[in-house]
Amino acid sequence: MKKQPVCIILLFLLTSTVSGSSRNAEPFSTIQWAIGPLTNIIRTDINRYWCHSGGFAMKARTPFYFGAAELGVAFHSYDEYKSVEFTQVHCYLAFLKEFSILKKIPIYLGVTIGNSFFRFDSEENQYLQNESELTLGISGGIEIPITQKLSAEITSYYSKIFTFHAIKTTNLGLLFAYKITTPRWMAIFLK
Repeated sequence: MKKQPVCIILLFLLTSTVSGSSRNAEPFSTIQWAIGPLTNIIRTDINRYWCHSGGFAMKARTPFYFGAAELGVAFHSYDEYKSVEFTQVHCYLAFLKEFSILKKIPIYLGVTIGNSFFRFDSEENQYLQNESELTLGISGGIEIPITQKLSAEITSYYSKIFTFHAIKTTNLGLLFAYKITTPRWMAIFLK
């Protein structure tokens, strides 16, 4: 019997919110901006036809009531197969739980929900249409502080895209993050 990804994600969310040693930060007190390259690390059905030719992610994370909330967008490019290549834009919202290693190195684990937009670039196949699909996933990362505000982040994303034939992708990224104190007016607005 196949495992249902939604049940796994819900179970993961429940266990991550009741365990671990999360830092207790005031909700929306800081915003951490991050950007960096992504690569597809596990070959799945999509890689039989298209080769991942690179990608990058941009995201913003803030402390939230039970952990952290993250809003992000990832861009992926896939090489040509039978005169068709495409670009994937994945926009998502993540709810993360933070754990600490040695009190200085945070680890984030959580769930994502989002939308993947596929734009096909095909001159020969006029019947191929762009599409937009629901995406659920699991996200994790380890943050390595460089200075008080600057850090490097190794991030991993597993996503299931609910196309007619579901697509599963696993991506690994190296992002550079910069943390700022949220302006008072913005923190009040977000609360």
